[in-house]
Amino acid sequence: MGQCDPGAGLLLGLSDIAVHLGEHVHTVAHWYWEGHPVDPLPSPDIVEDGQPFWMQHRVEGWLARQTSSTTWGEHPVLPVLVHILRANTGGLDERRRIRERTKTSLGELVRASQETDLFVLGENFSVLARLALGLELSAGGLVGIADRLARGGMWSAFSLEEEILTSETPVGVFCRGLRGVALRYSGPLAVSVAELAAVLRSPFLSGDADARAFLAYQQAQSLFYAGRGDVARARLERILGEDSAYAGQAQYFLGLIDASRGRFRDVLACVPAGGPARYRDAVIGEVYKSNGSFDEACTHFTRALEDAEHCGEPGLAACHRVRLAGALAWSSPQEAIAVACQAVEENQRFQNRVAELEARMAFGFAGIGTAPSCQVEDLLAGAEQLVQETGAVYLQPQLLAVRGFHAVLTGRNEELPRLVNQIRHCARAYGFGGYYADVLLVWSGGTTRRTVARARVRQWLDSPVPALGRWYDMLTTRRALVV
Repeated sequence: MGQCDPGAGLLLGLSDIAVHLGEHVHTVAHWYWEGHPVDPLPSPDIVEDGQPFWMQHRVEGWLARQTSSTTWGEHPVLPVLVHILRANTGGLDERRRIRERTKTSLGELVRASQETDLFVLGENFSVLARLALGLELSAGGLVGIADRLARGGMWSAFSLEEEILTSETPVGVFCRGLRGVALRYSGPLAVSVAELAAVLRSPFLSGDADARAFLAYQQAQSLFYAGRGDVARARLERILGEDSAYAGQAQYFLGLIDASRGRFRDVLACVPAGGPARYRDAVIGEVYKSNGSFDEACTHFTRALEDAEHCGEPGLAACHRVRLAGALAWSSPQEAIAVACQAVEENQRFQNRVAELEARMAFGFAGIGTAPSCQVEDLLAGAEQLVQETGAVYLQPQLLAVRGFHAVLTGRNEELPRLVNQIRHCARAYGFGGYYADVLLVWSGGTTRRTVARARVRQWLDSPVPALGRWYDMLTTRRALVV
């Protein structure tokens, strides 16, 4: 056969592909002549005597996708989908039967996804999306699995192939929405908000209430992180009013928004009692941290972290480790450094750039007073740059407060008025973080009557005097560690 000899290693024929996949050559030939039910073979590079041949490098990606479908774990539904994916289809009637079988199997997988290993779901989500796309299914079959992945913090699973994302179909449009969800954690957040808004306007999802409800909840989160807290809160209240399937999750996220606005007593009154610790304790921990009760905050963040790990949601656990590092950075800096390092590594693995940024900020903050000042400045400057790159403006007030803390411990109190004004500007523009201005005023001169009067606009858990007193006591304790 000369140069077309597949044995030369440059070209692959149908028999070579069959051997590689462990399939009968007639099955592979059927895929070529009649079409693969989901993932068509690329066009051959050479056809000789009616037989197709492919350059090895051009078909490697397709082969890898077929091979990956054999490693979906031991869940009983997954082999059914693999069988459907590789079915030796015949005419139109057979394809219709496959389509119906796939709908049934996807539905069963959605119902079982609460117990399925998240890594298995995450690694194979693109295959499921391609299957749904190729058989022209609705987006509804993917919503339950996408929600499970999102709640577990496996947002990297939403980085899908362009052939899926560019498809003008319900599945393609829904997957573009998932790309917007992933961008919330990698940035830019403005693109995440825009992507989700465009998807929610698409007519392809107009008849899919489940997909729209899921993406509407995700959009509210992106809006908050991008600094549009008022809009985010209105969207979440709408979700609660509609008795959506995401009302429970929306209630917890409303708690995080209200905590960022200083409505601490409202948060504790509204957070559902007896809810999952990985959600409830994360919200309560934020309230206690903001009120200077760092030991209580660490207790709640640890509960949230442990519950997320116990429930097999590693991406969410990595986010809670960041929260724990942030609380420890105020009161136990040496312990915070170790926790922050682990949080950086974990969130890099899950491609959560925003949480990684927050962990690096905690690492730099924990070093204030003990690490060289120039090293701390470099870390804080790097954090500010990442805030700009990702658009995660919700971190800006906390970053300014950390800068104020650094200024006080290094004898630069003259910088505090400027930082207080910047925090107040953030509070006016974005609606959150204003209580950090009260903290900086206390650090600049103790708990004065004027500072307490300003602080009464917040819902401090006890009253402004003890709450701000705890922040001042923390400063005194940290001063004793300065070298």
